Amino acid sequence: HEINTPVGTSLTSASLISDLTTEFKQQMEKGTLTQSSAESFSRDFNEASDLINTNLKRASSLISSFKQIAVDQTNEQSAAFNVLRNLQATVGMLDKEIKQCPCEVAINCDPELTIVSYQNSFSQVFTNLINNSILHGFKNSDSGLISIDIEQRQQMLYISYRDDGRGIPEQIRHRIFNPFVTSSRSGGSGLGTHLIYNLVTQLLKGTIACNSDGETGAQFEIQIPLNLQSQPDDEADDMW
Repeated sequence: HEINTPVGTSLTSASLISDLTTEFKQQMEKGTLTQSSAESFSRDFNEASDLINTNLKRASSLISSFKQIAVDQTNEQSAAFNVLRNLQATVGMLDKEIKQCPCEVAINCDPELTIVSYQNSFSQVFTNLINNSILHGFKNSDSGLISIDIEQRQQMLYISYRDDGRGIPEQIRHRIFNPFVTSSRSGGSGLGTHLIYNLVTQLLKGTIACNSDGETGAQFEIQIPLNLQSQPDDEADDMW
């Protein structure tokens, strides 16, 4: 369904180019081609070509994100790891971006908390969340604060991610996890939160919700099983 729109637009544009080319050729053969019709053909051809190029790039980006998740699921084995140390290592890898922003990342987590899950994918979720805060939430800001609160509740890990940036615009808040949604007018594929959603729901067998109100920064609530190996497939499906 997500790939259908850019591919469908590309097919429609390709069909239009075929019709335009046929009409152009007929006018040339009949000697009825005028300068205005040639200019119209050129304009319509370029617009259709641009649509094909843009939408095929979108489809390619989306497929790449799906492939990345598939590769992670195939190659990565679930294992026990310390949550706080994982997050500290993730933040450390983003040290350059965090200092350039500049912003601060505050983590509230039991230093002894350990879960059994996909360690690299868990880290990737926070890499994308922090990058989104830096690129969108703190854009044109002098400073920023990211708060990550994590706690265990029975057999689930509850994560609250918040930043005090400019928030998520109301017009995209309800579709924040859709592909190609972005608040940036320049750069960015709009796949950051879409990839986060897929990682949390597909690989980590959890749920994620955006509770931002557009005024107090971005806020995401995530919950995942403490032990992925003990998570039955039918129970995981019920959590979607």
